[in-house]
Amino acid sequence: MRKKVYFITPVSFPVGGAATMRKLALAKGLIHHGYDVHIISTMNNDPKSNRELRNFQGVDYHCSAPKDMWGGSKIKKFYHLYYGFYSALLFILKDSKKNSETLITTNEYRFTKCLTIRIIAKMRSAYYYTELNENPMVTYKKKSPISSFVRFSNIKYSLKLYDDVFVMTSKLKELLASNYNIRKNVYVLHNAVDFERFEDLPEIKYIPNTIFYAGSLSFKKDYLDLLLESFKELISYIPDAILKICYFSSDKYLNLFNKKVSELELKDNILMFPDVANSDIPLLMKESQTLIIIRKPNEQTSYGFPTKLVEYLASGRPVIVSSISDIPDFLKHKENAVLLENNSIDEIVEAIRFIFDNPKKADNIGSSGKSICRIKFNNIIESKKIIKQFEYSGSIKHH
Repeated sequence: MRKKVYFITPVSFPVGGAATMRKLALAKGLIHHGYDVHIISTMNNDPKSNRELRNFQGVDYHCSAPKDMWGGSKIKKFYHLYYGFYSALLFILKDSKKNSETLITTNEYRFTKCLTIRIIAKMRSAYYYTELNENPMVTYKKKSPISSFVRFSNIKYSLKLYDDVFVMTSKLKELLASNYNIRKNVYVLHNAVDFERFEDLPEIKYIPNTIFYAGSLSFKKDYLDLLLESFKELISYIPDAILKICYFSSDKYLNLFNKKVSELELKDNILMFPDVANSDIPLLMKESQTLIIIRKPNEQTSYGFPTKLVEYLASGRPVIVSSISDIPDFLKHKENAVLLENNSIDEIVEAIRFIFDNPKKADNIGSSGKSICRIKFNNIIESKKIIKQFEYSGSIKHH
């Protein structure tokens, strides 16, 4: 009989962004500890379709959504969402008959859906948990007081249906206690990185005066507008500086980003890399002199912990990052990262110039950051926390 973990998620796999990489890292950690892992994507975002059962680096996966890609009318979207979700549950109900131990995890916070999974978990004596990586009330759409209350209630009572809730930061744990009155069965599970992606990289020399960023082009989360304005100031001192950006060509903020680049006349100093394979990103990091994330405190960034940060650290290159959420609990200024306290243009430019002007010190910062990452954000260590709670939960039930 096998021990198996099922991930139910709307994000694509194995190609995708931060959420995909986070799930892959934890999945490989669980495999290391003797568990089979099956990731089920409930939304079809892949034009080639991955509905058939496949395997990626030891992780089984498939898409449970309809063959047609996500989109169309509201009726089609509604059908797509629920078809994918309930197909996933039916698959688990059938497939888990072969398991000696079953774990089910999802980031679903709609009460009716969570209740359905809770019932399936009871039927299979499964351990049902979630991993919360940011403030669950974050929304980019204006909500009426009634819809906000319904959403809040959905989240609160959905979280109570899980056996355990793992949160990415201590700030999130405090938020659940203060805003949702959820104090039991909440544990900190740090963001984790799959170090195998960085192990076989060649020892190459970085390209001088290069800065690297990967992720959303949004001005709300990673504040790319501030990065561009700071970069404009930087090239008045270092005209040959290059900003490398990895992004998805489907990014809804691309036009706004390009408009800002044109306004600041930065086109000649920016290299854009659309739709880069996850396996190729570590090498682009290694080729850069420094990696950067600028985040201003808000309801999203103040509670989460950037997945790109742990990947940046794993590359061994010096990282410049805003000092928010739990970040300063792990990283010390100019020891294992360069921390931004104010996110001002002057401070950002000074941080980049410090890296460029002090290559030996910068190399030491990068090496120290990688060492911290191995200890604090290791997927093998973090996934073990899930197993320990599962085993503890089982011992409690049997008593």
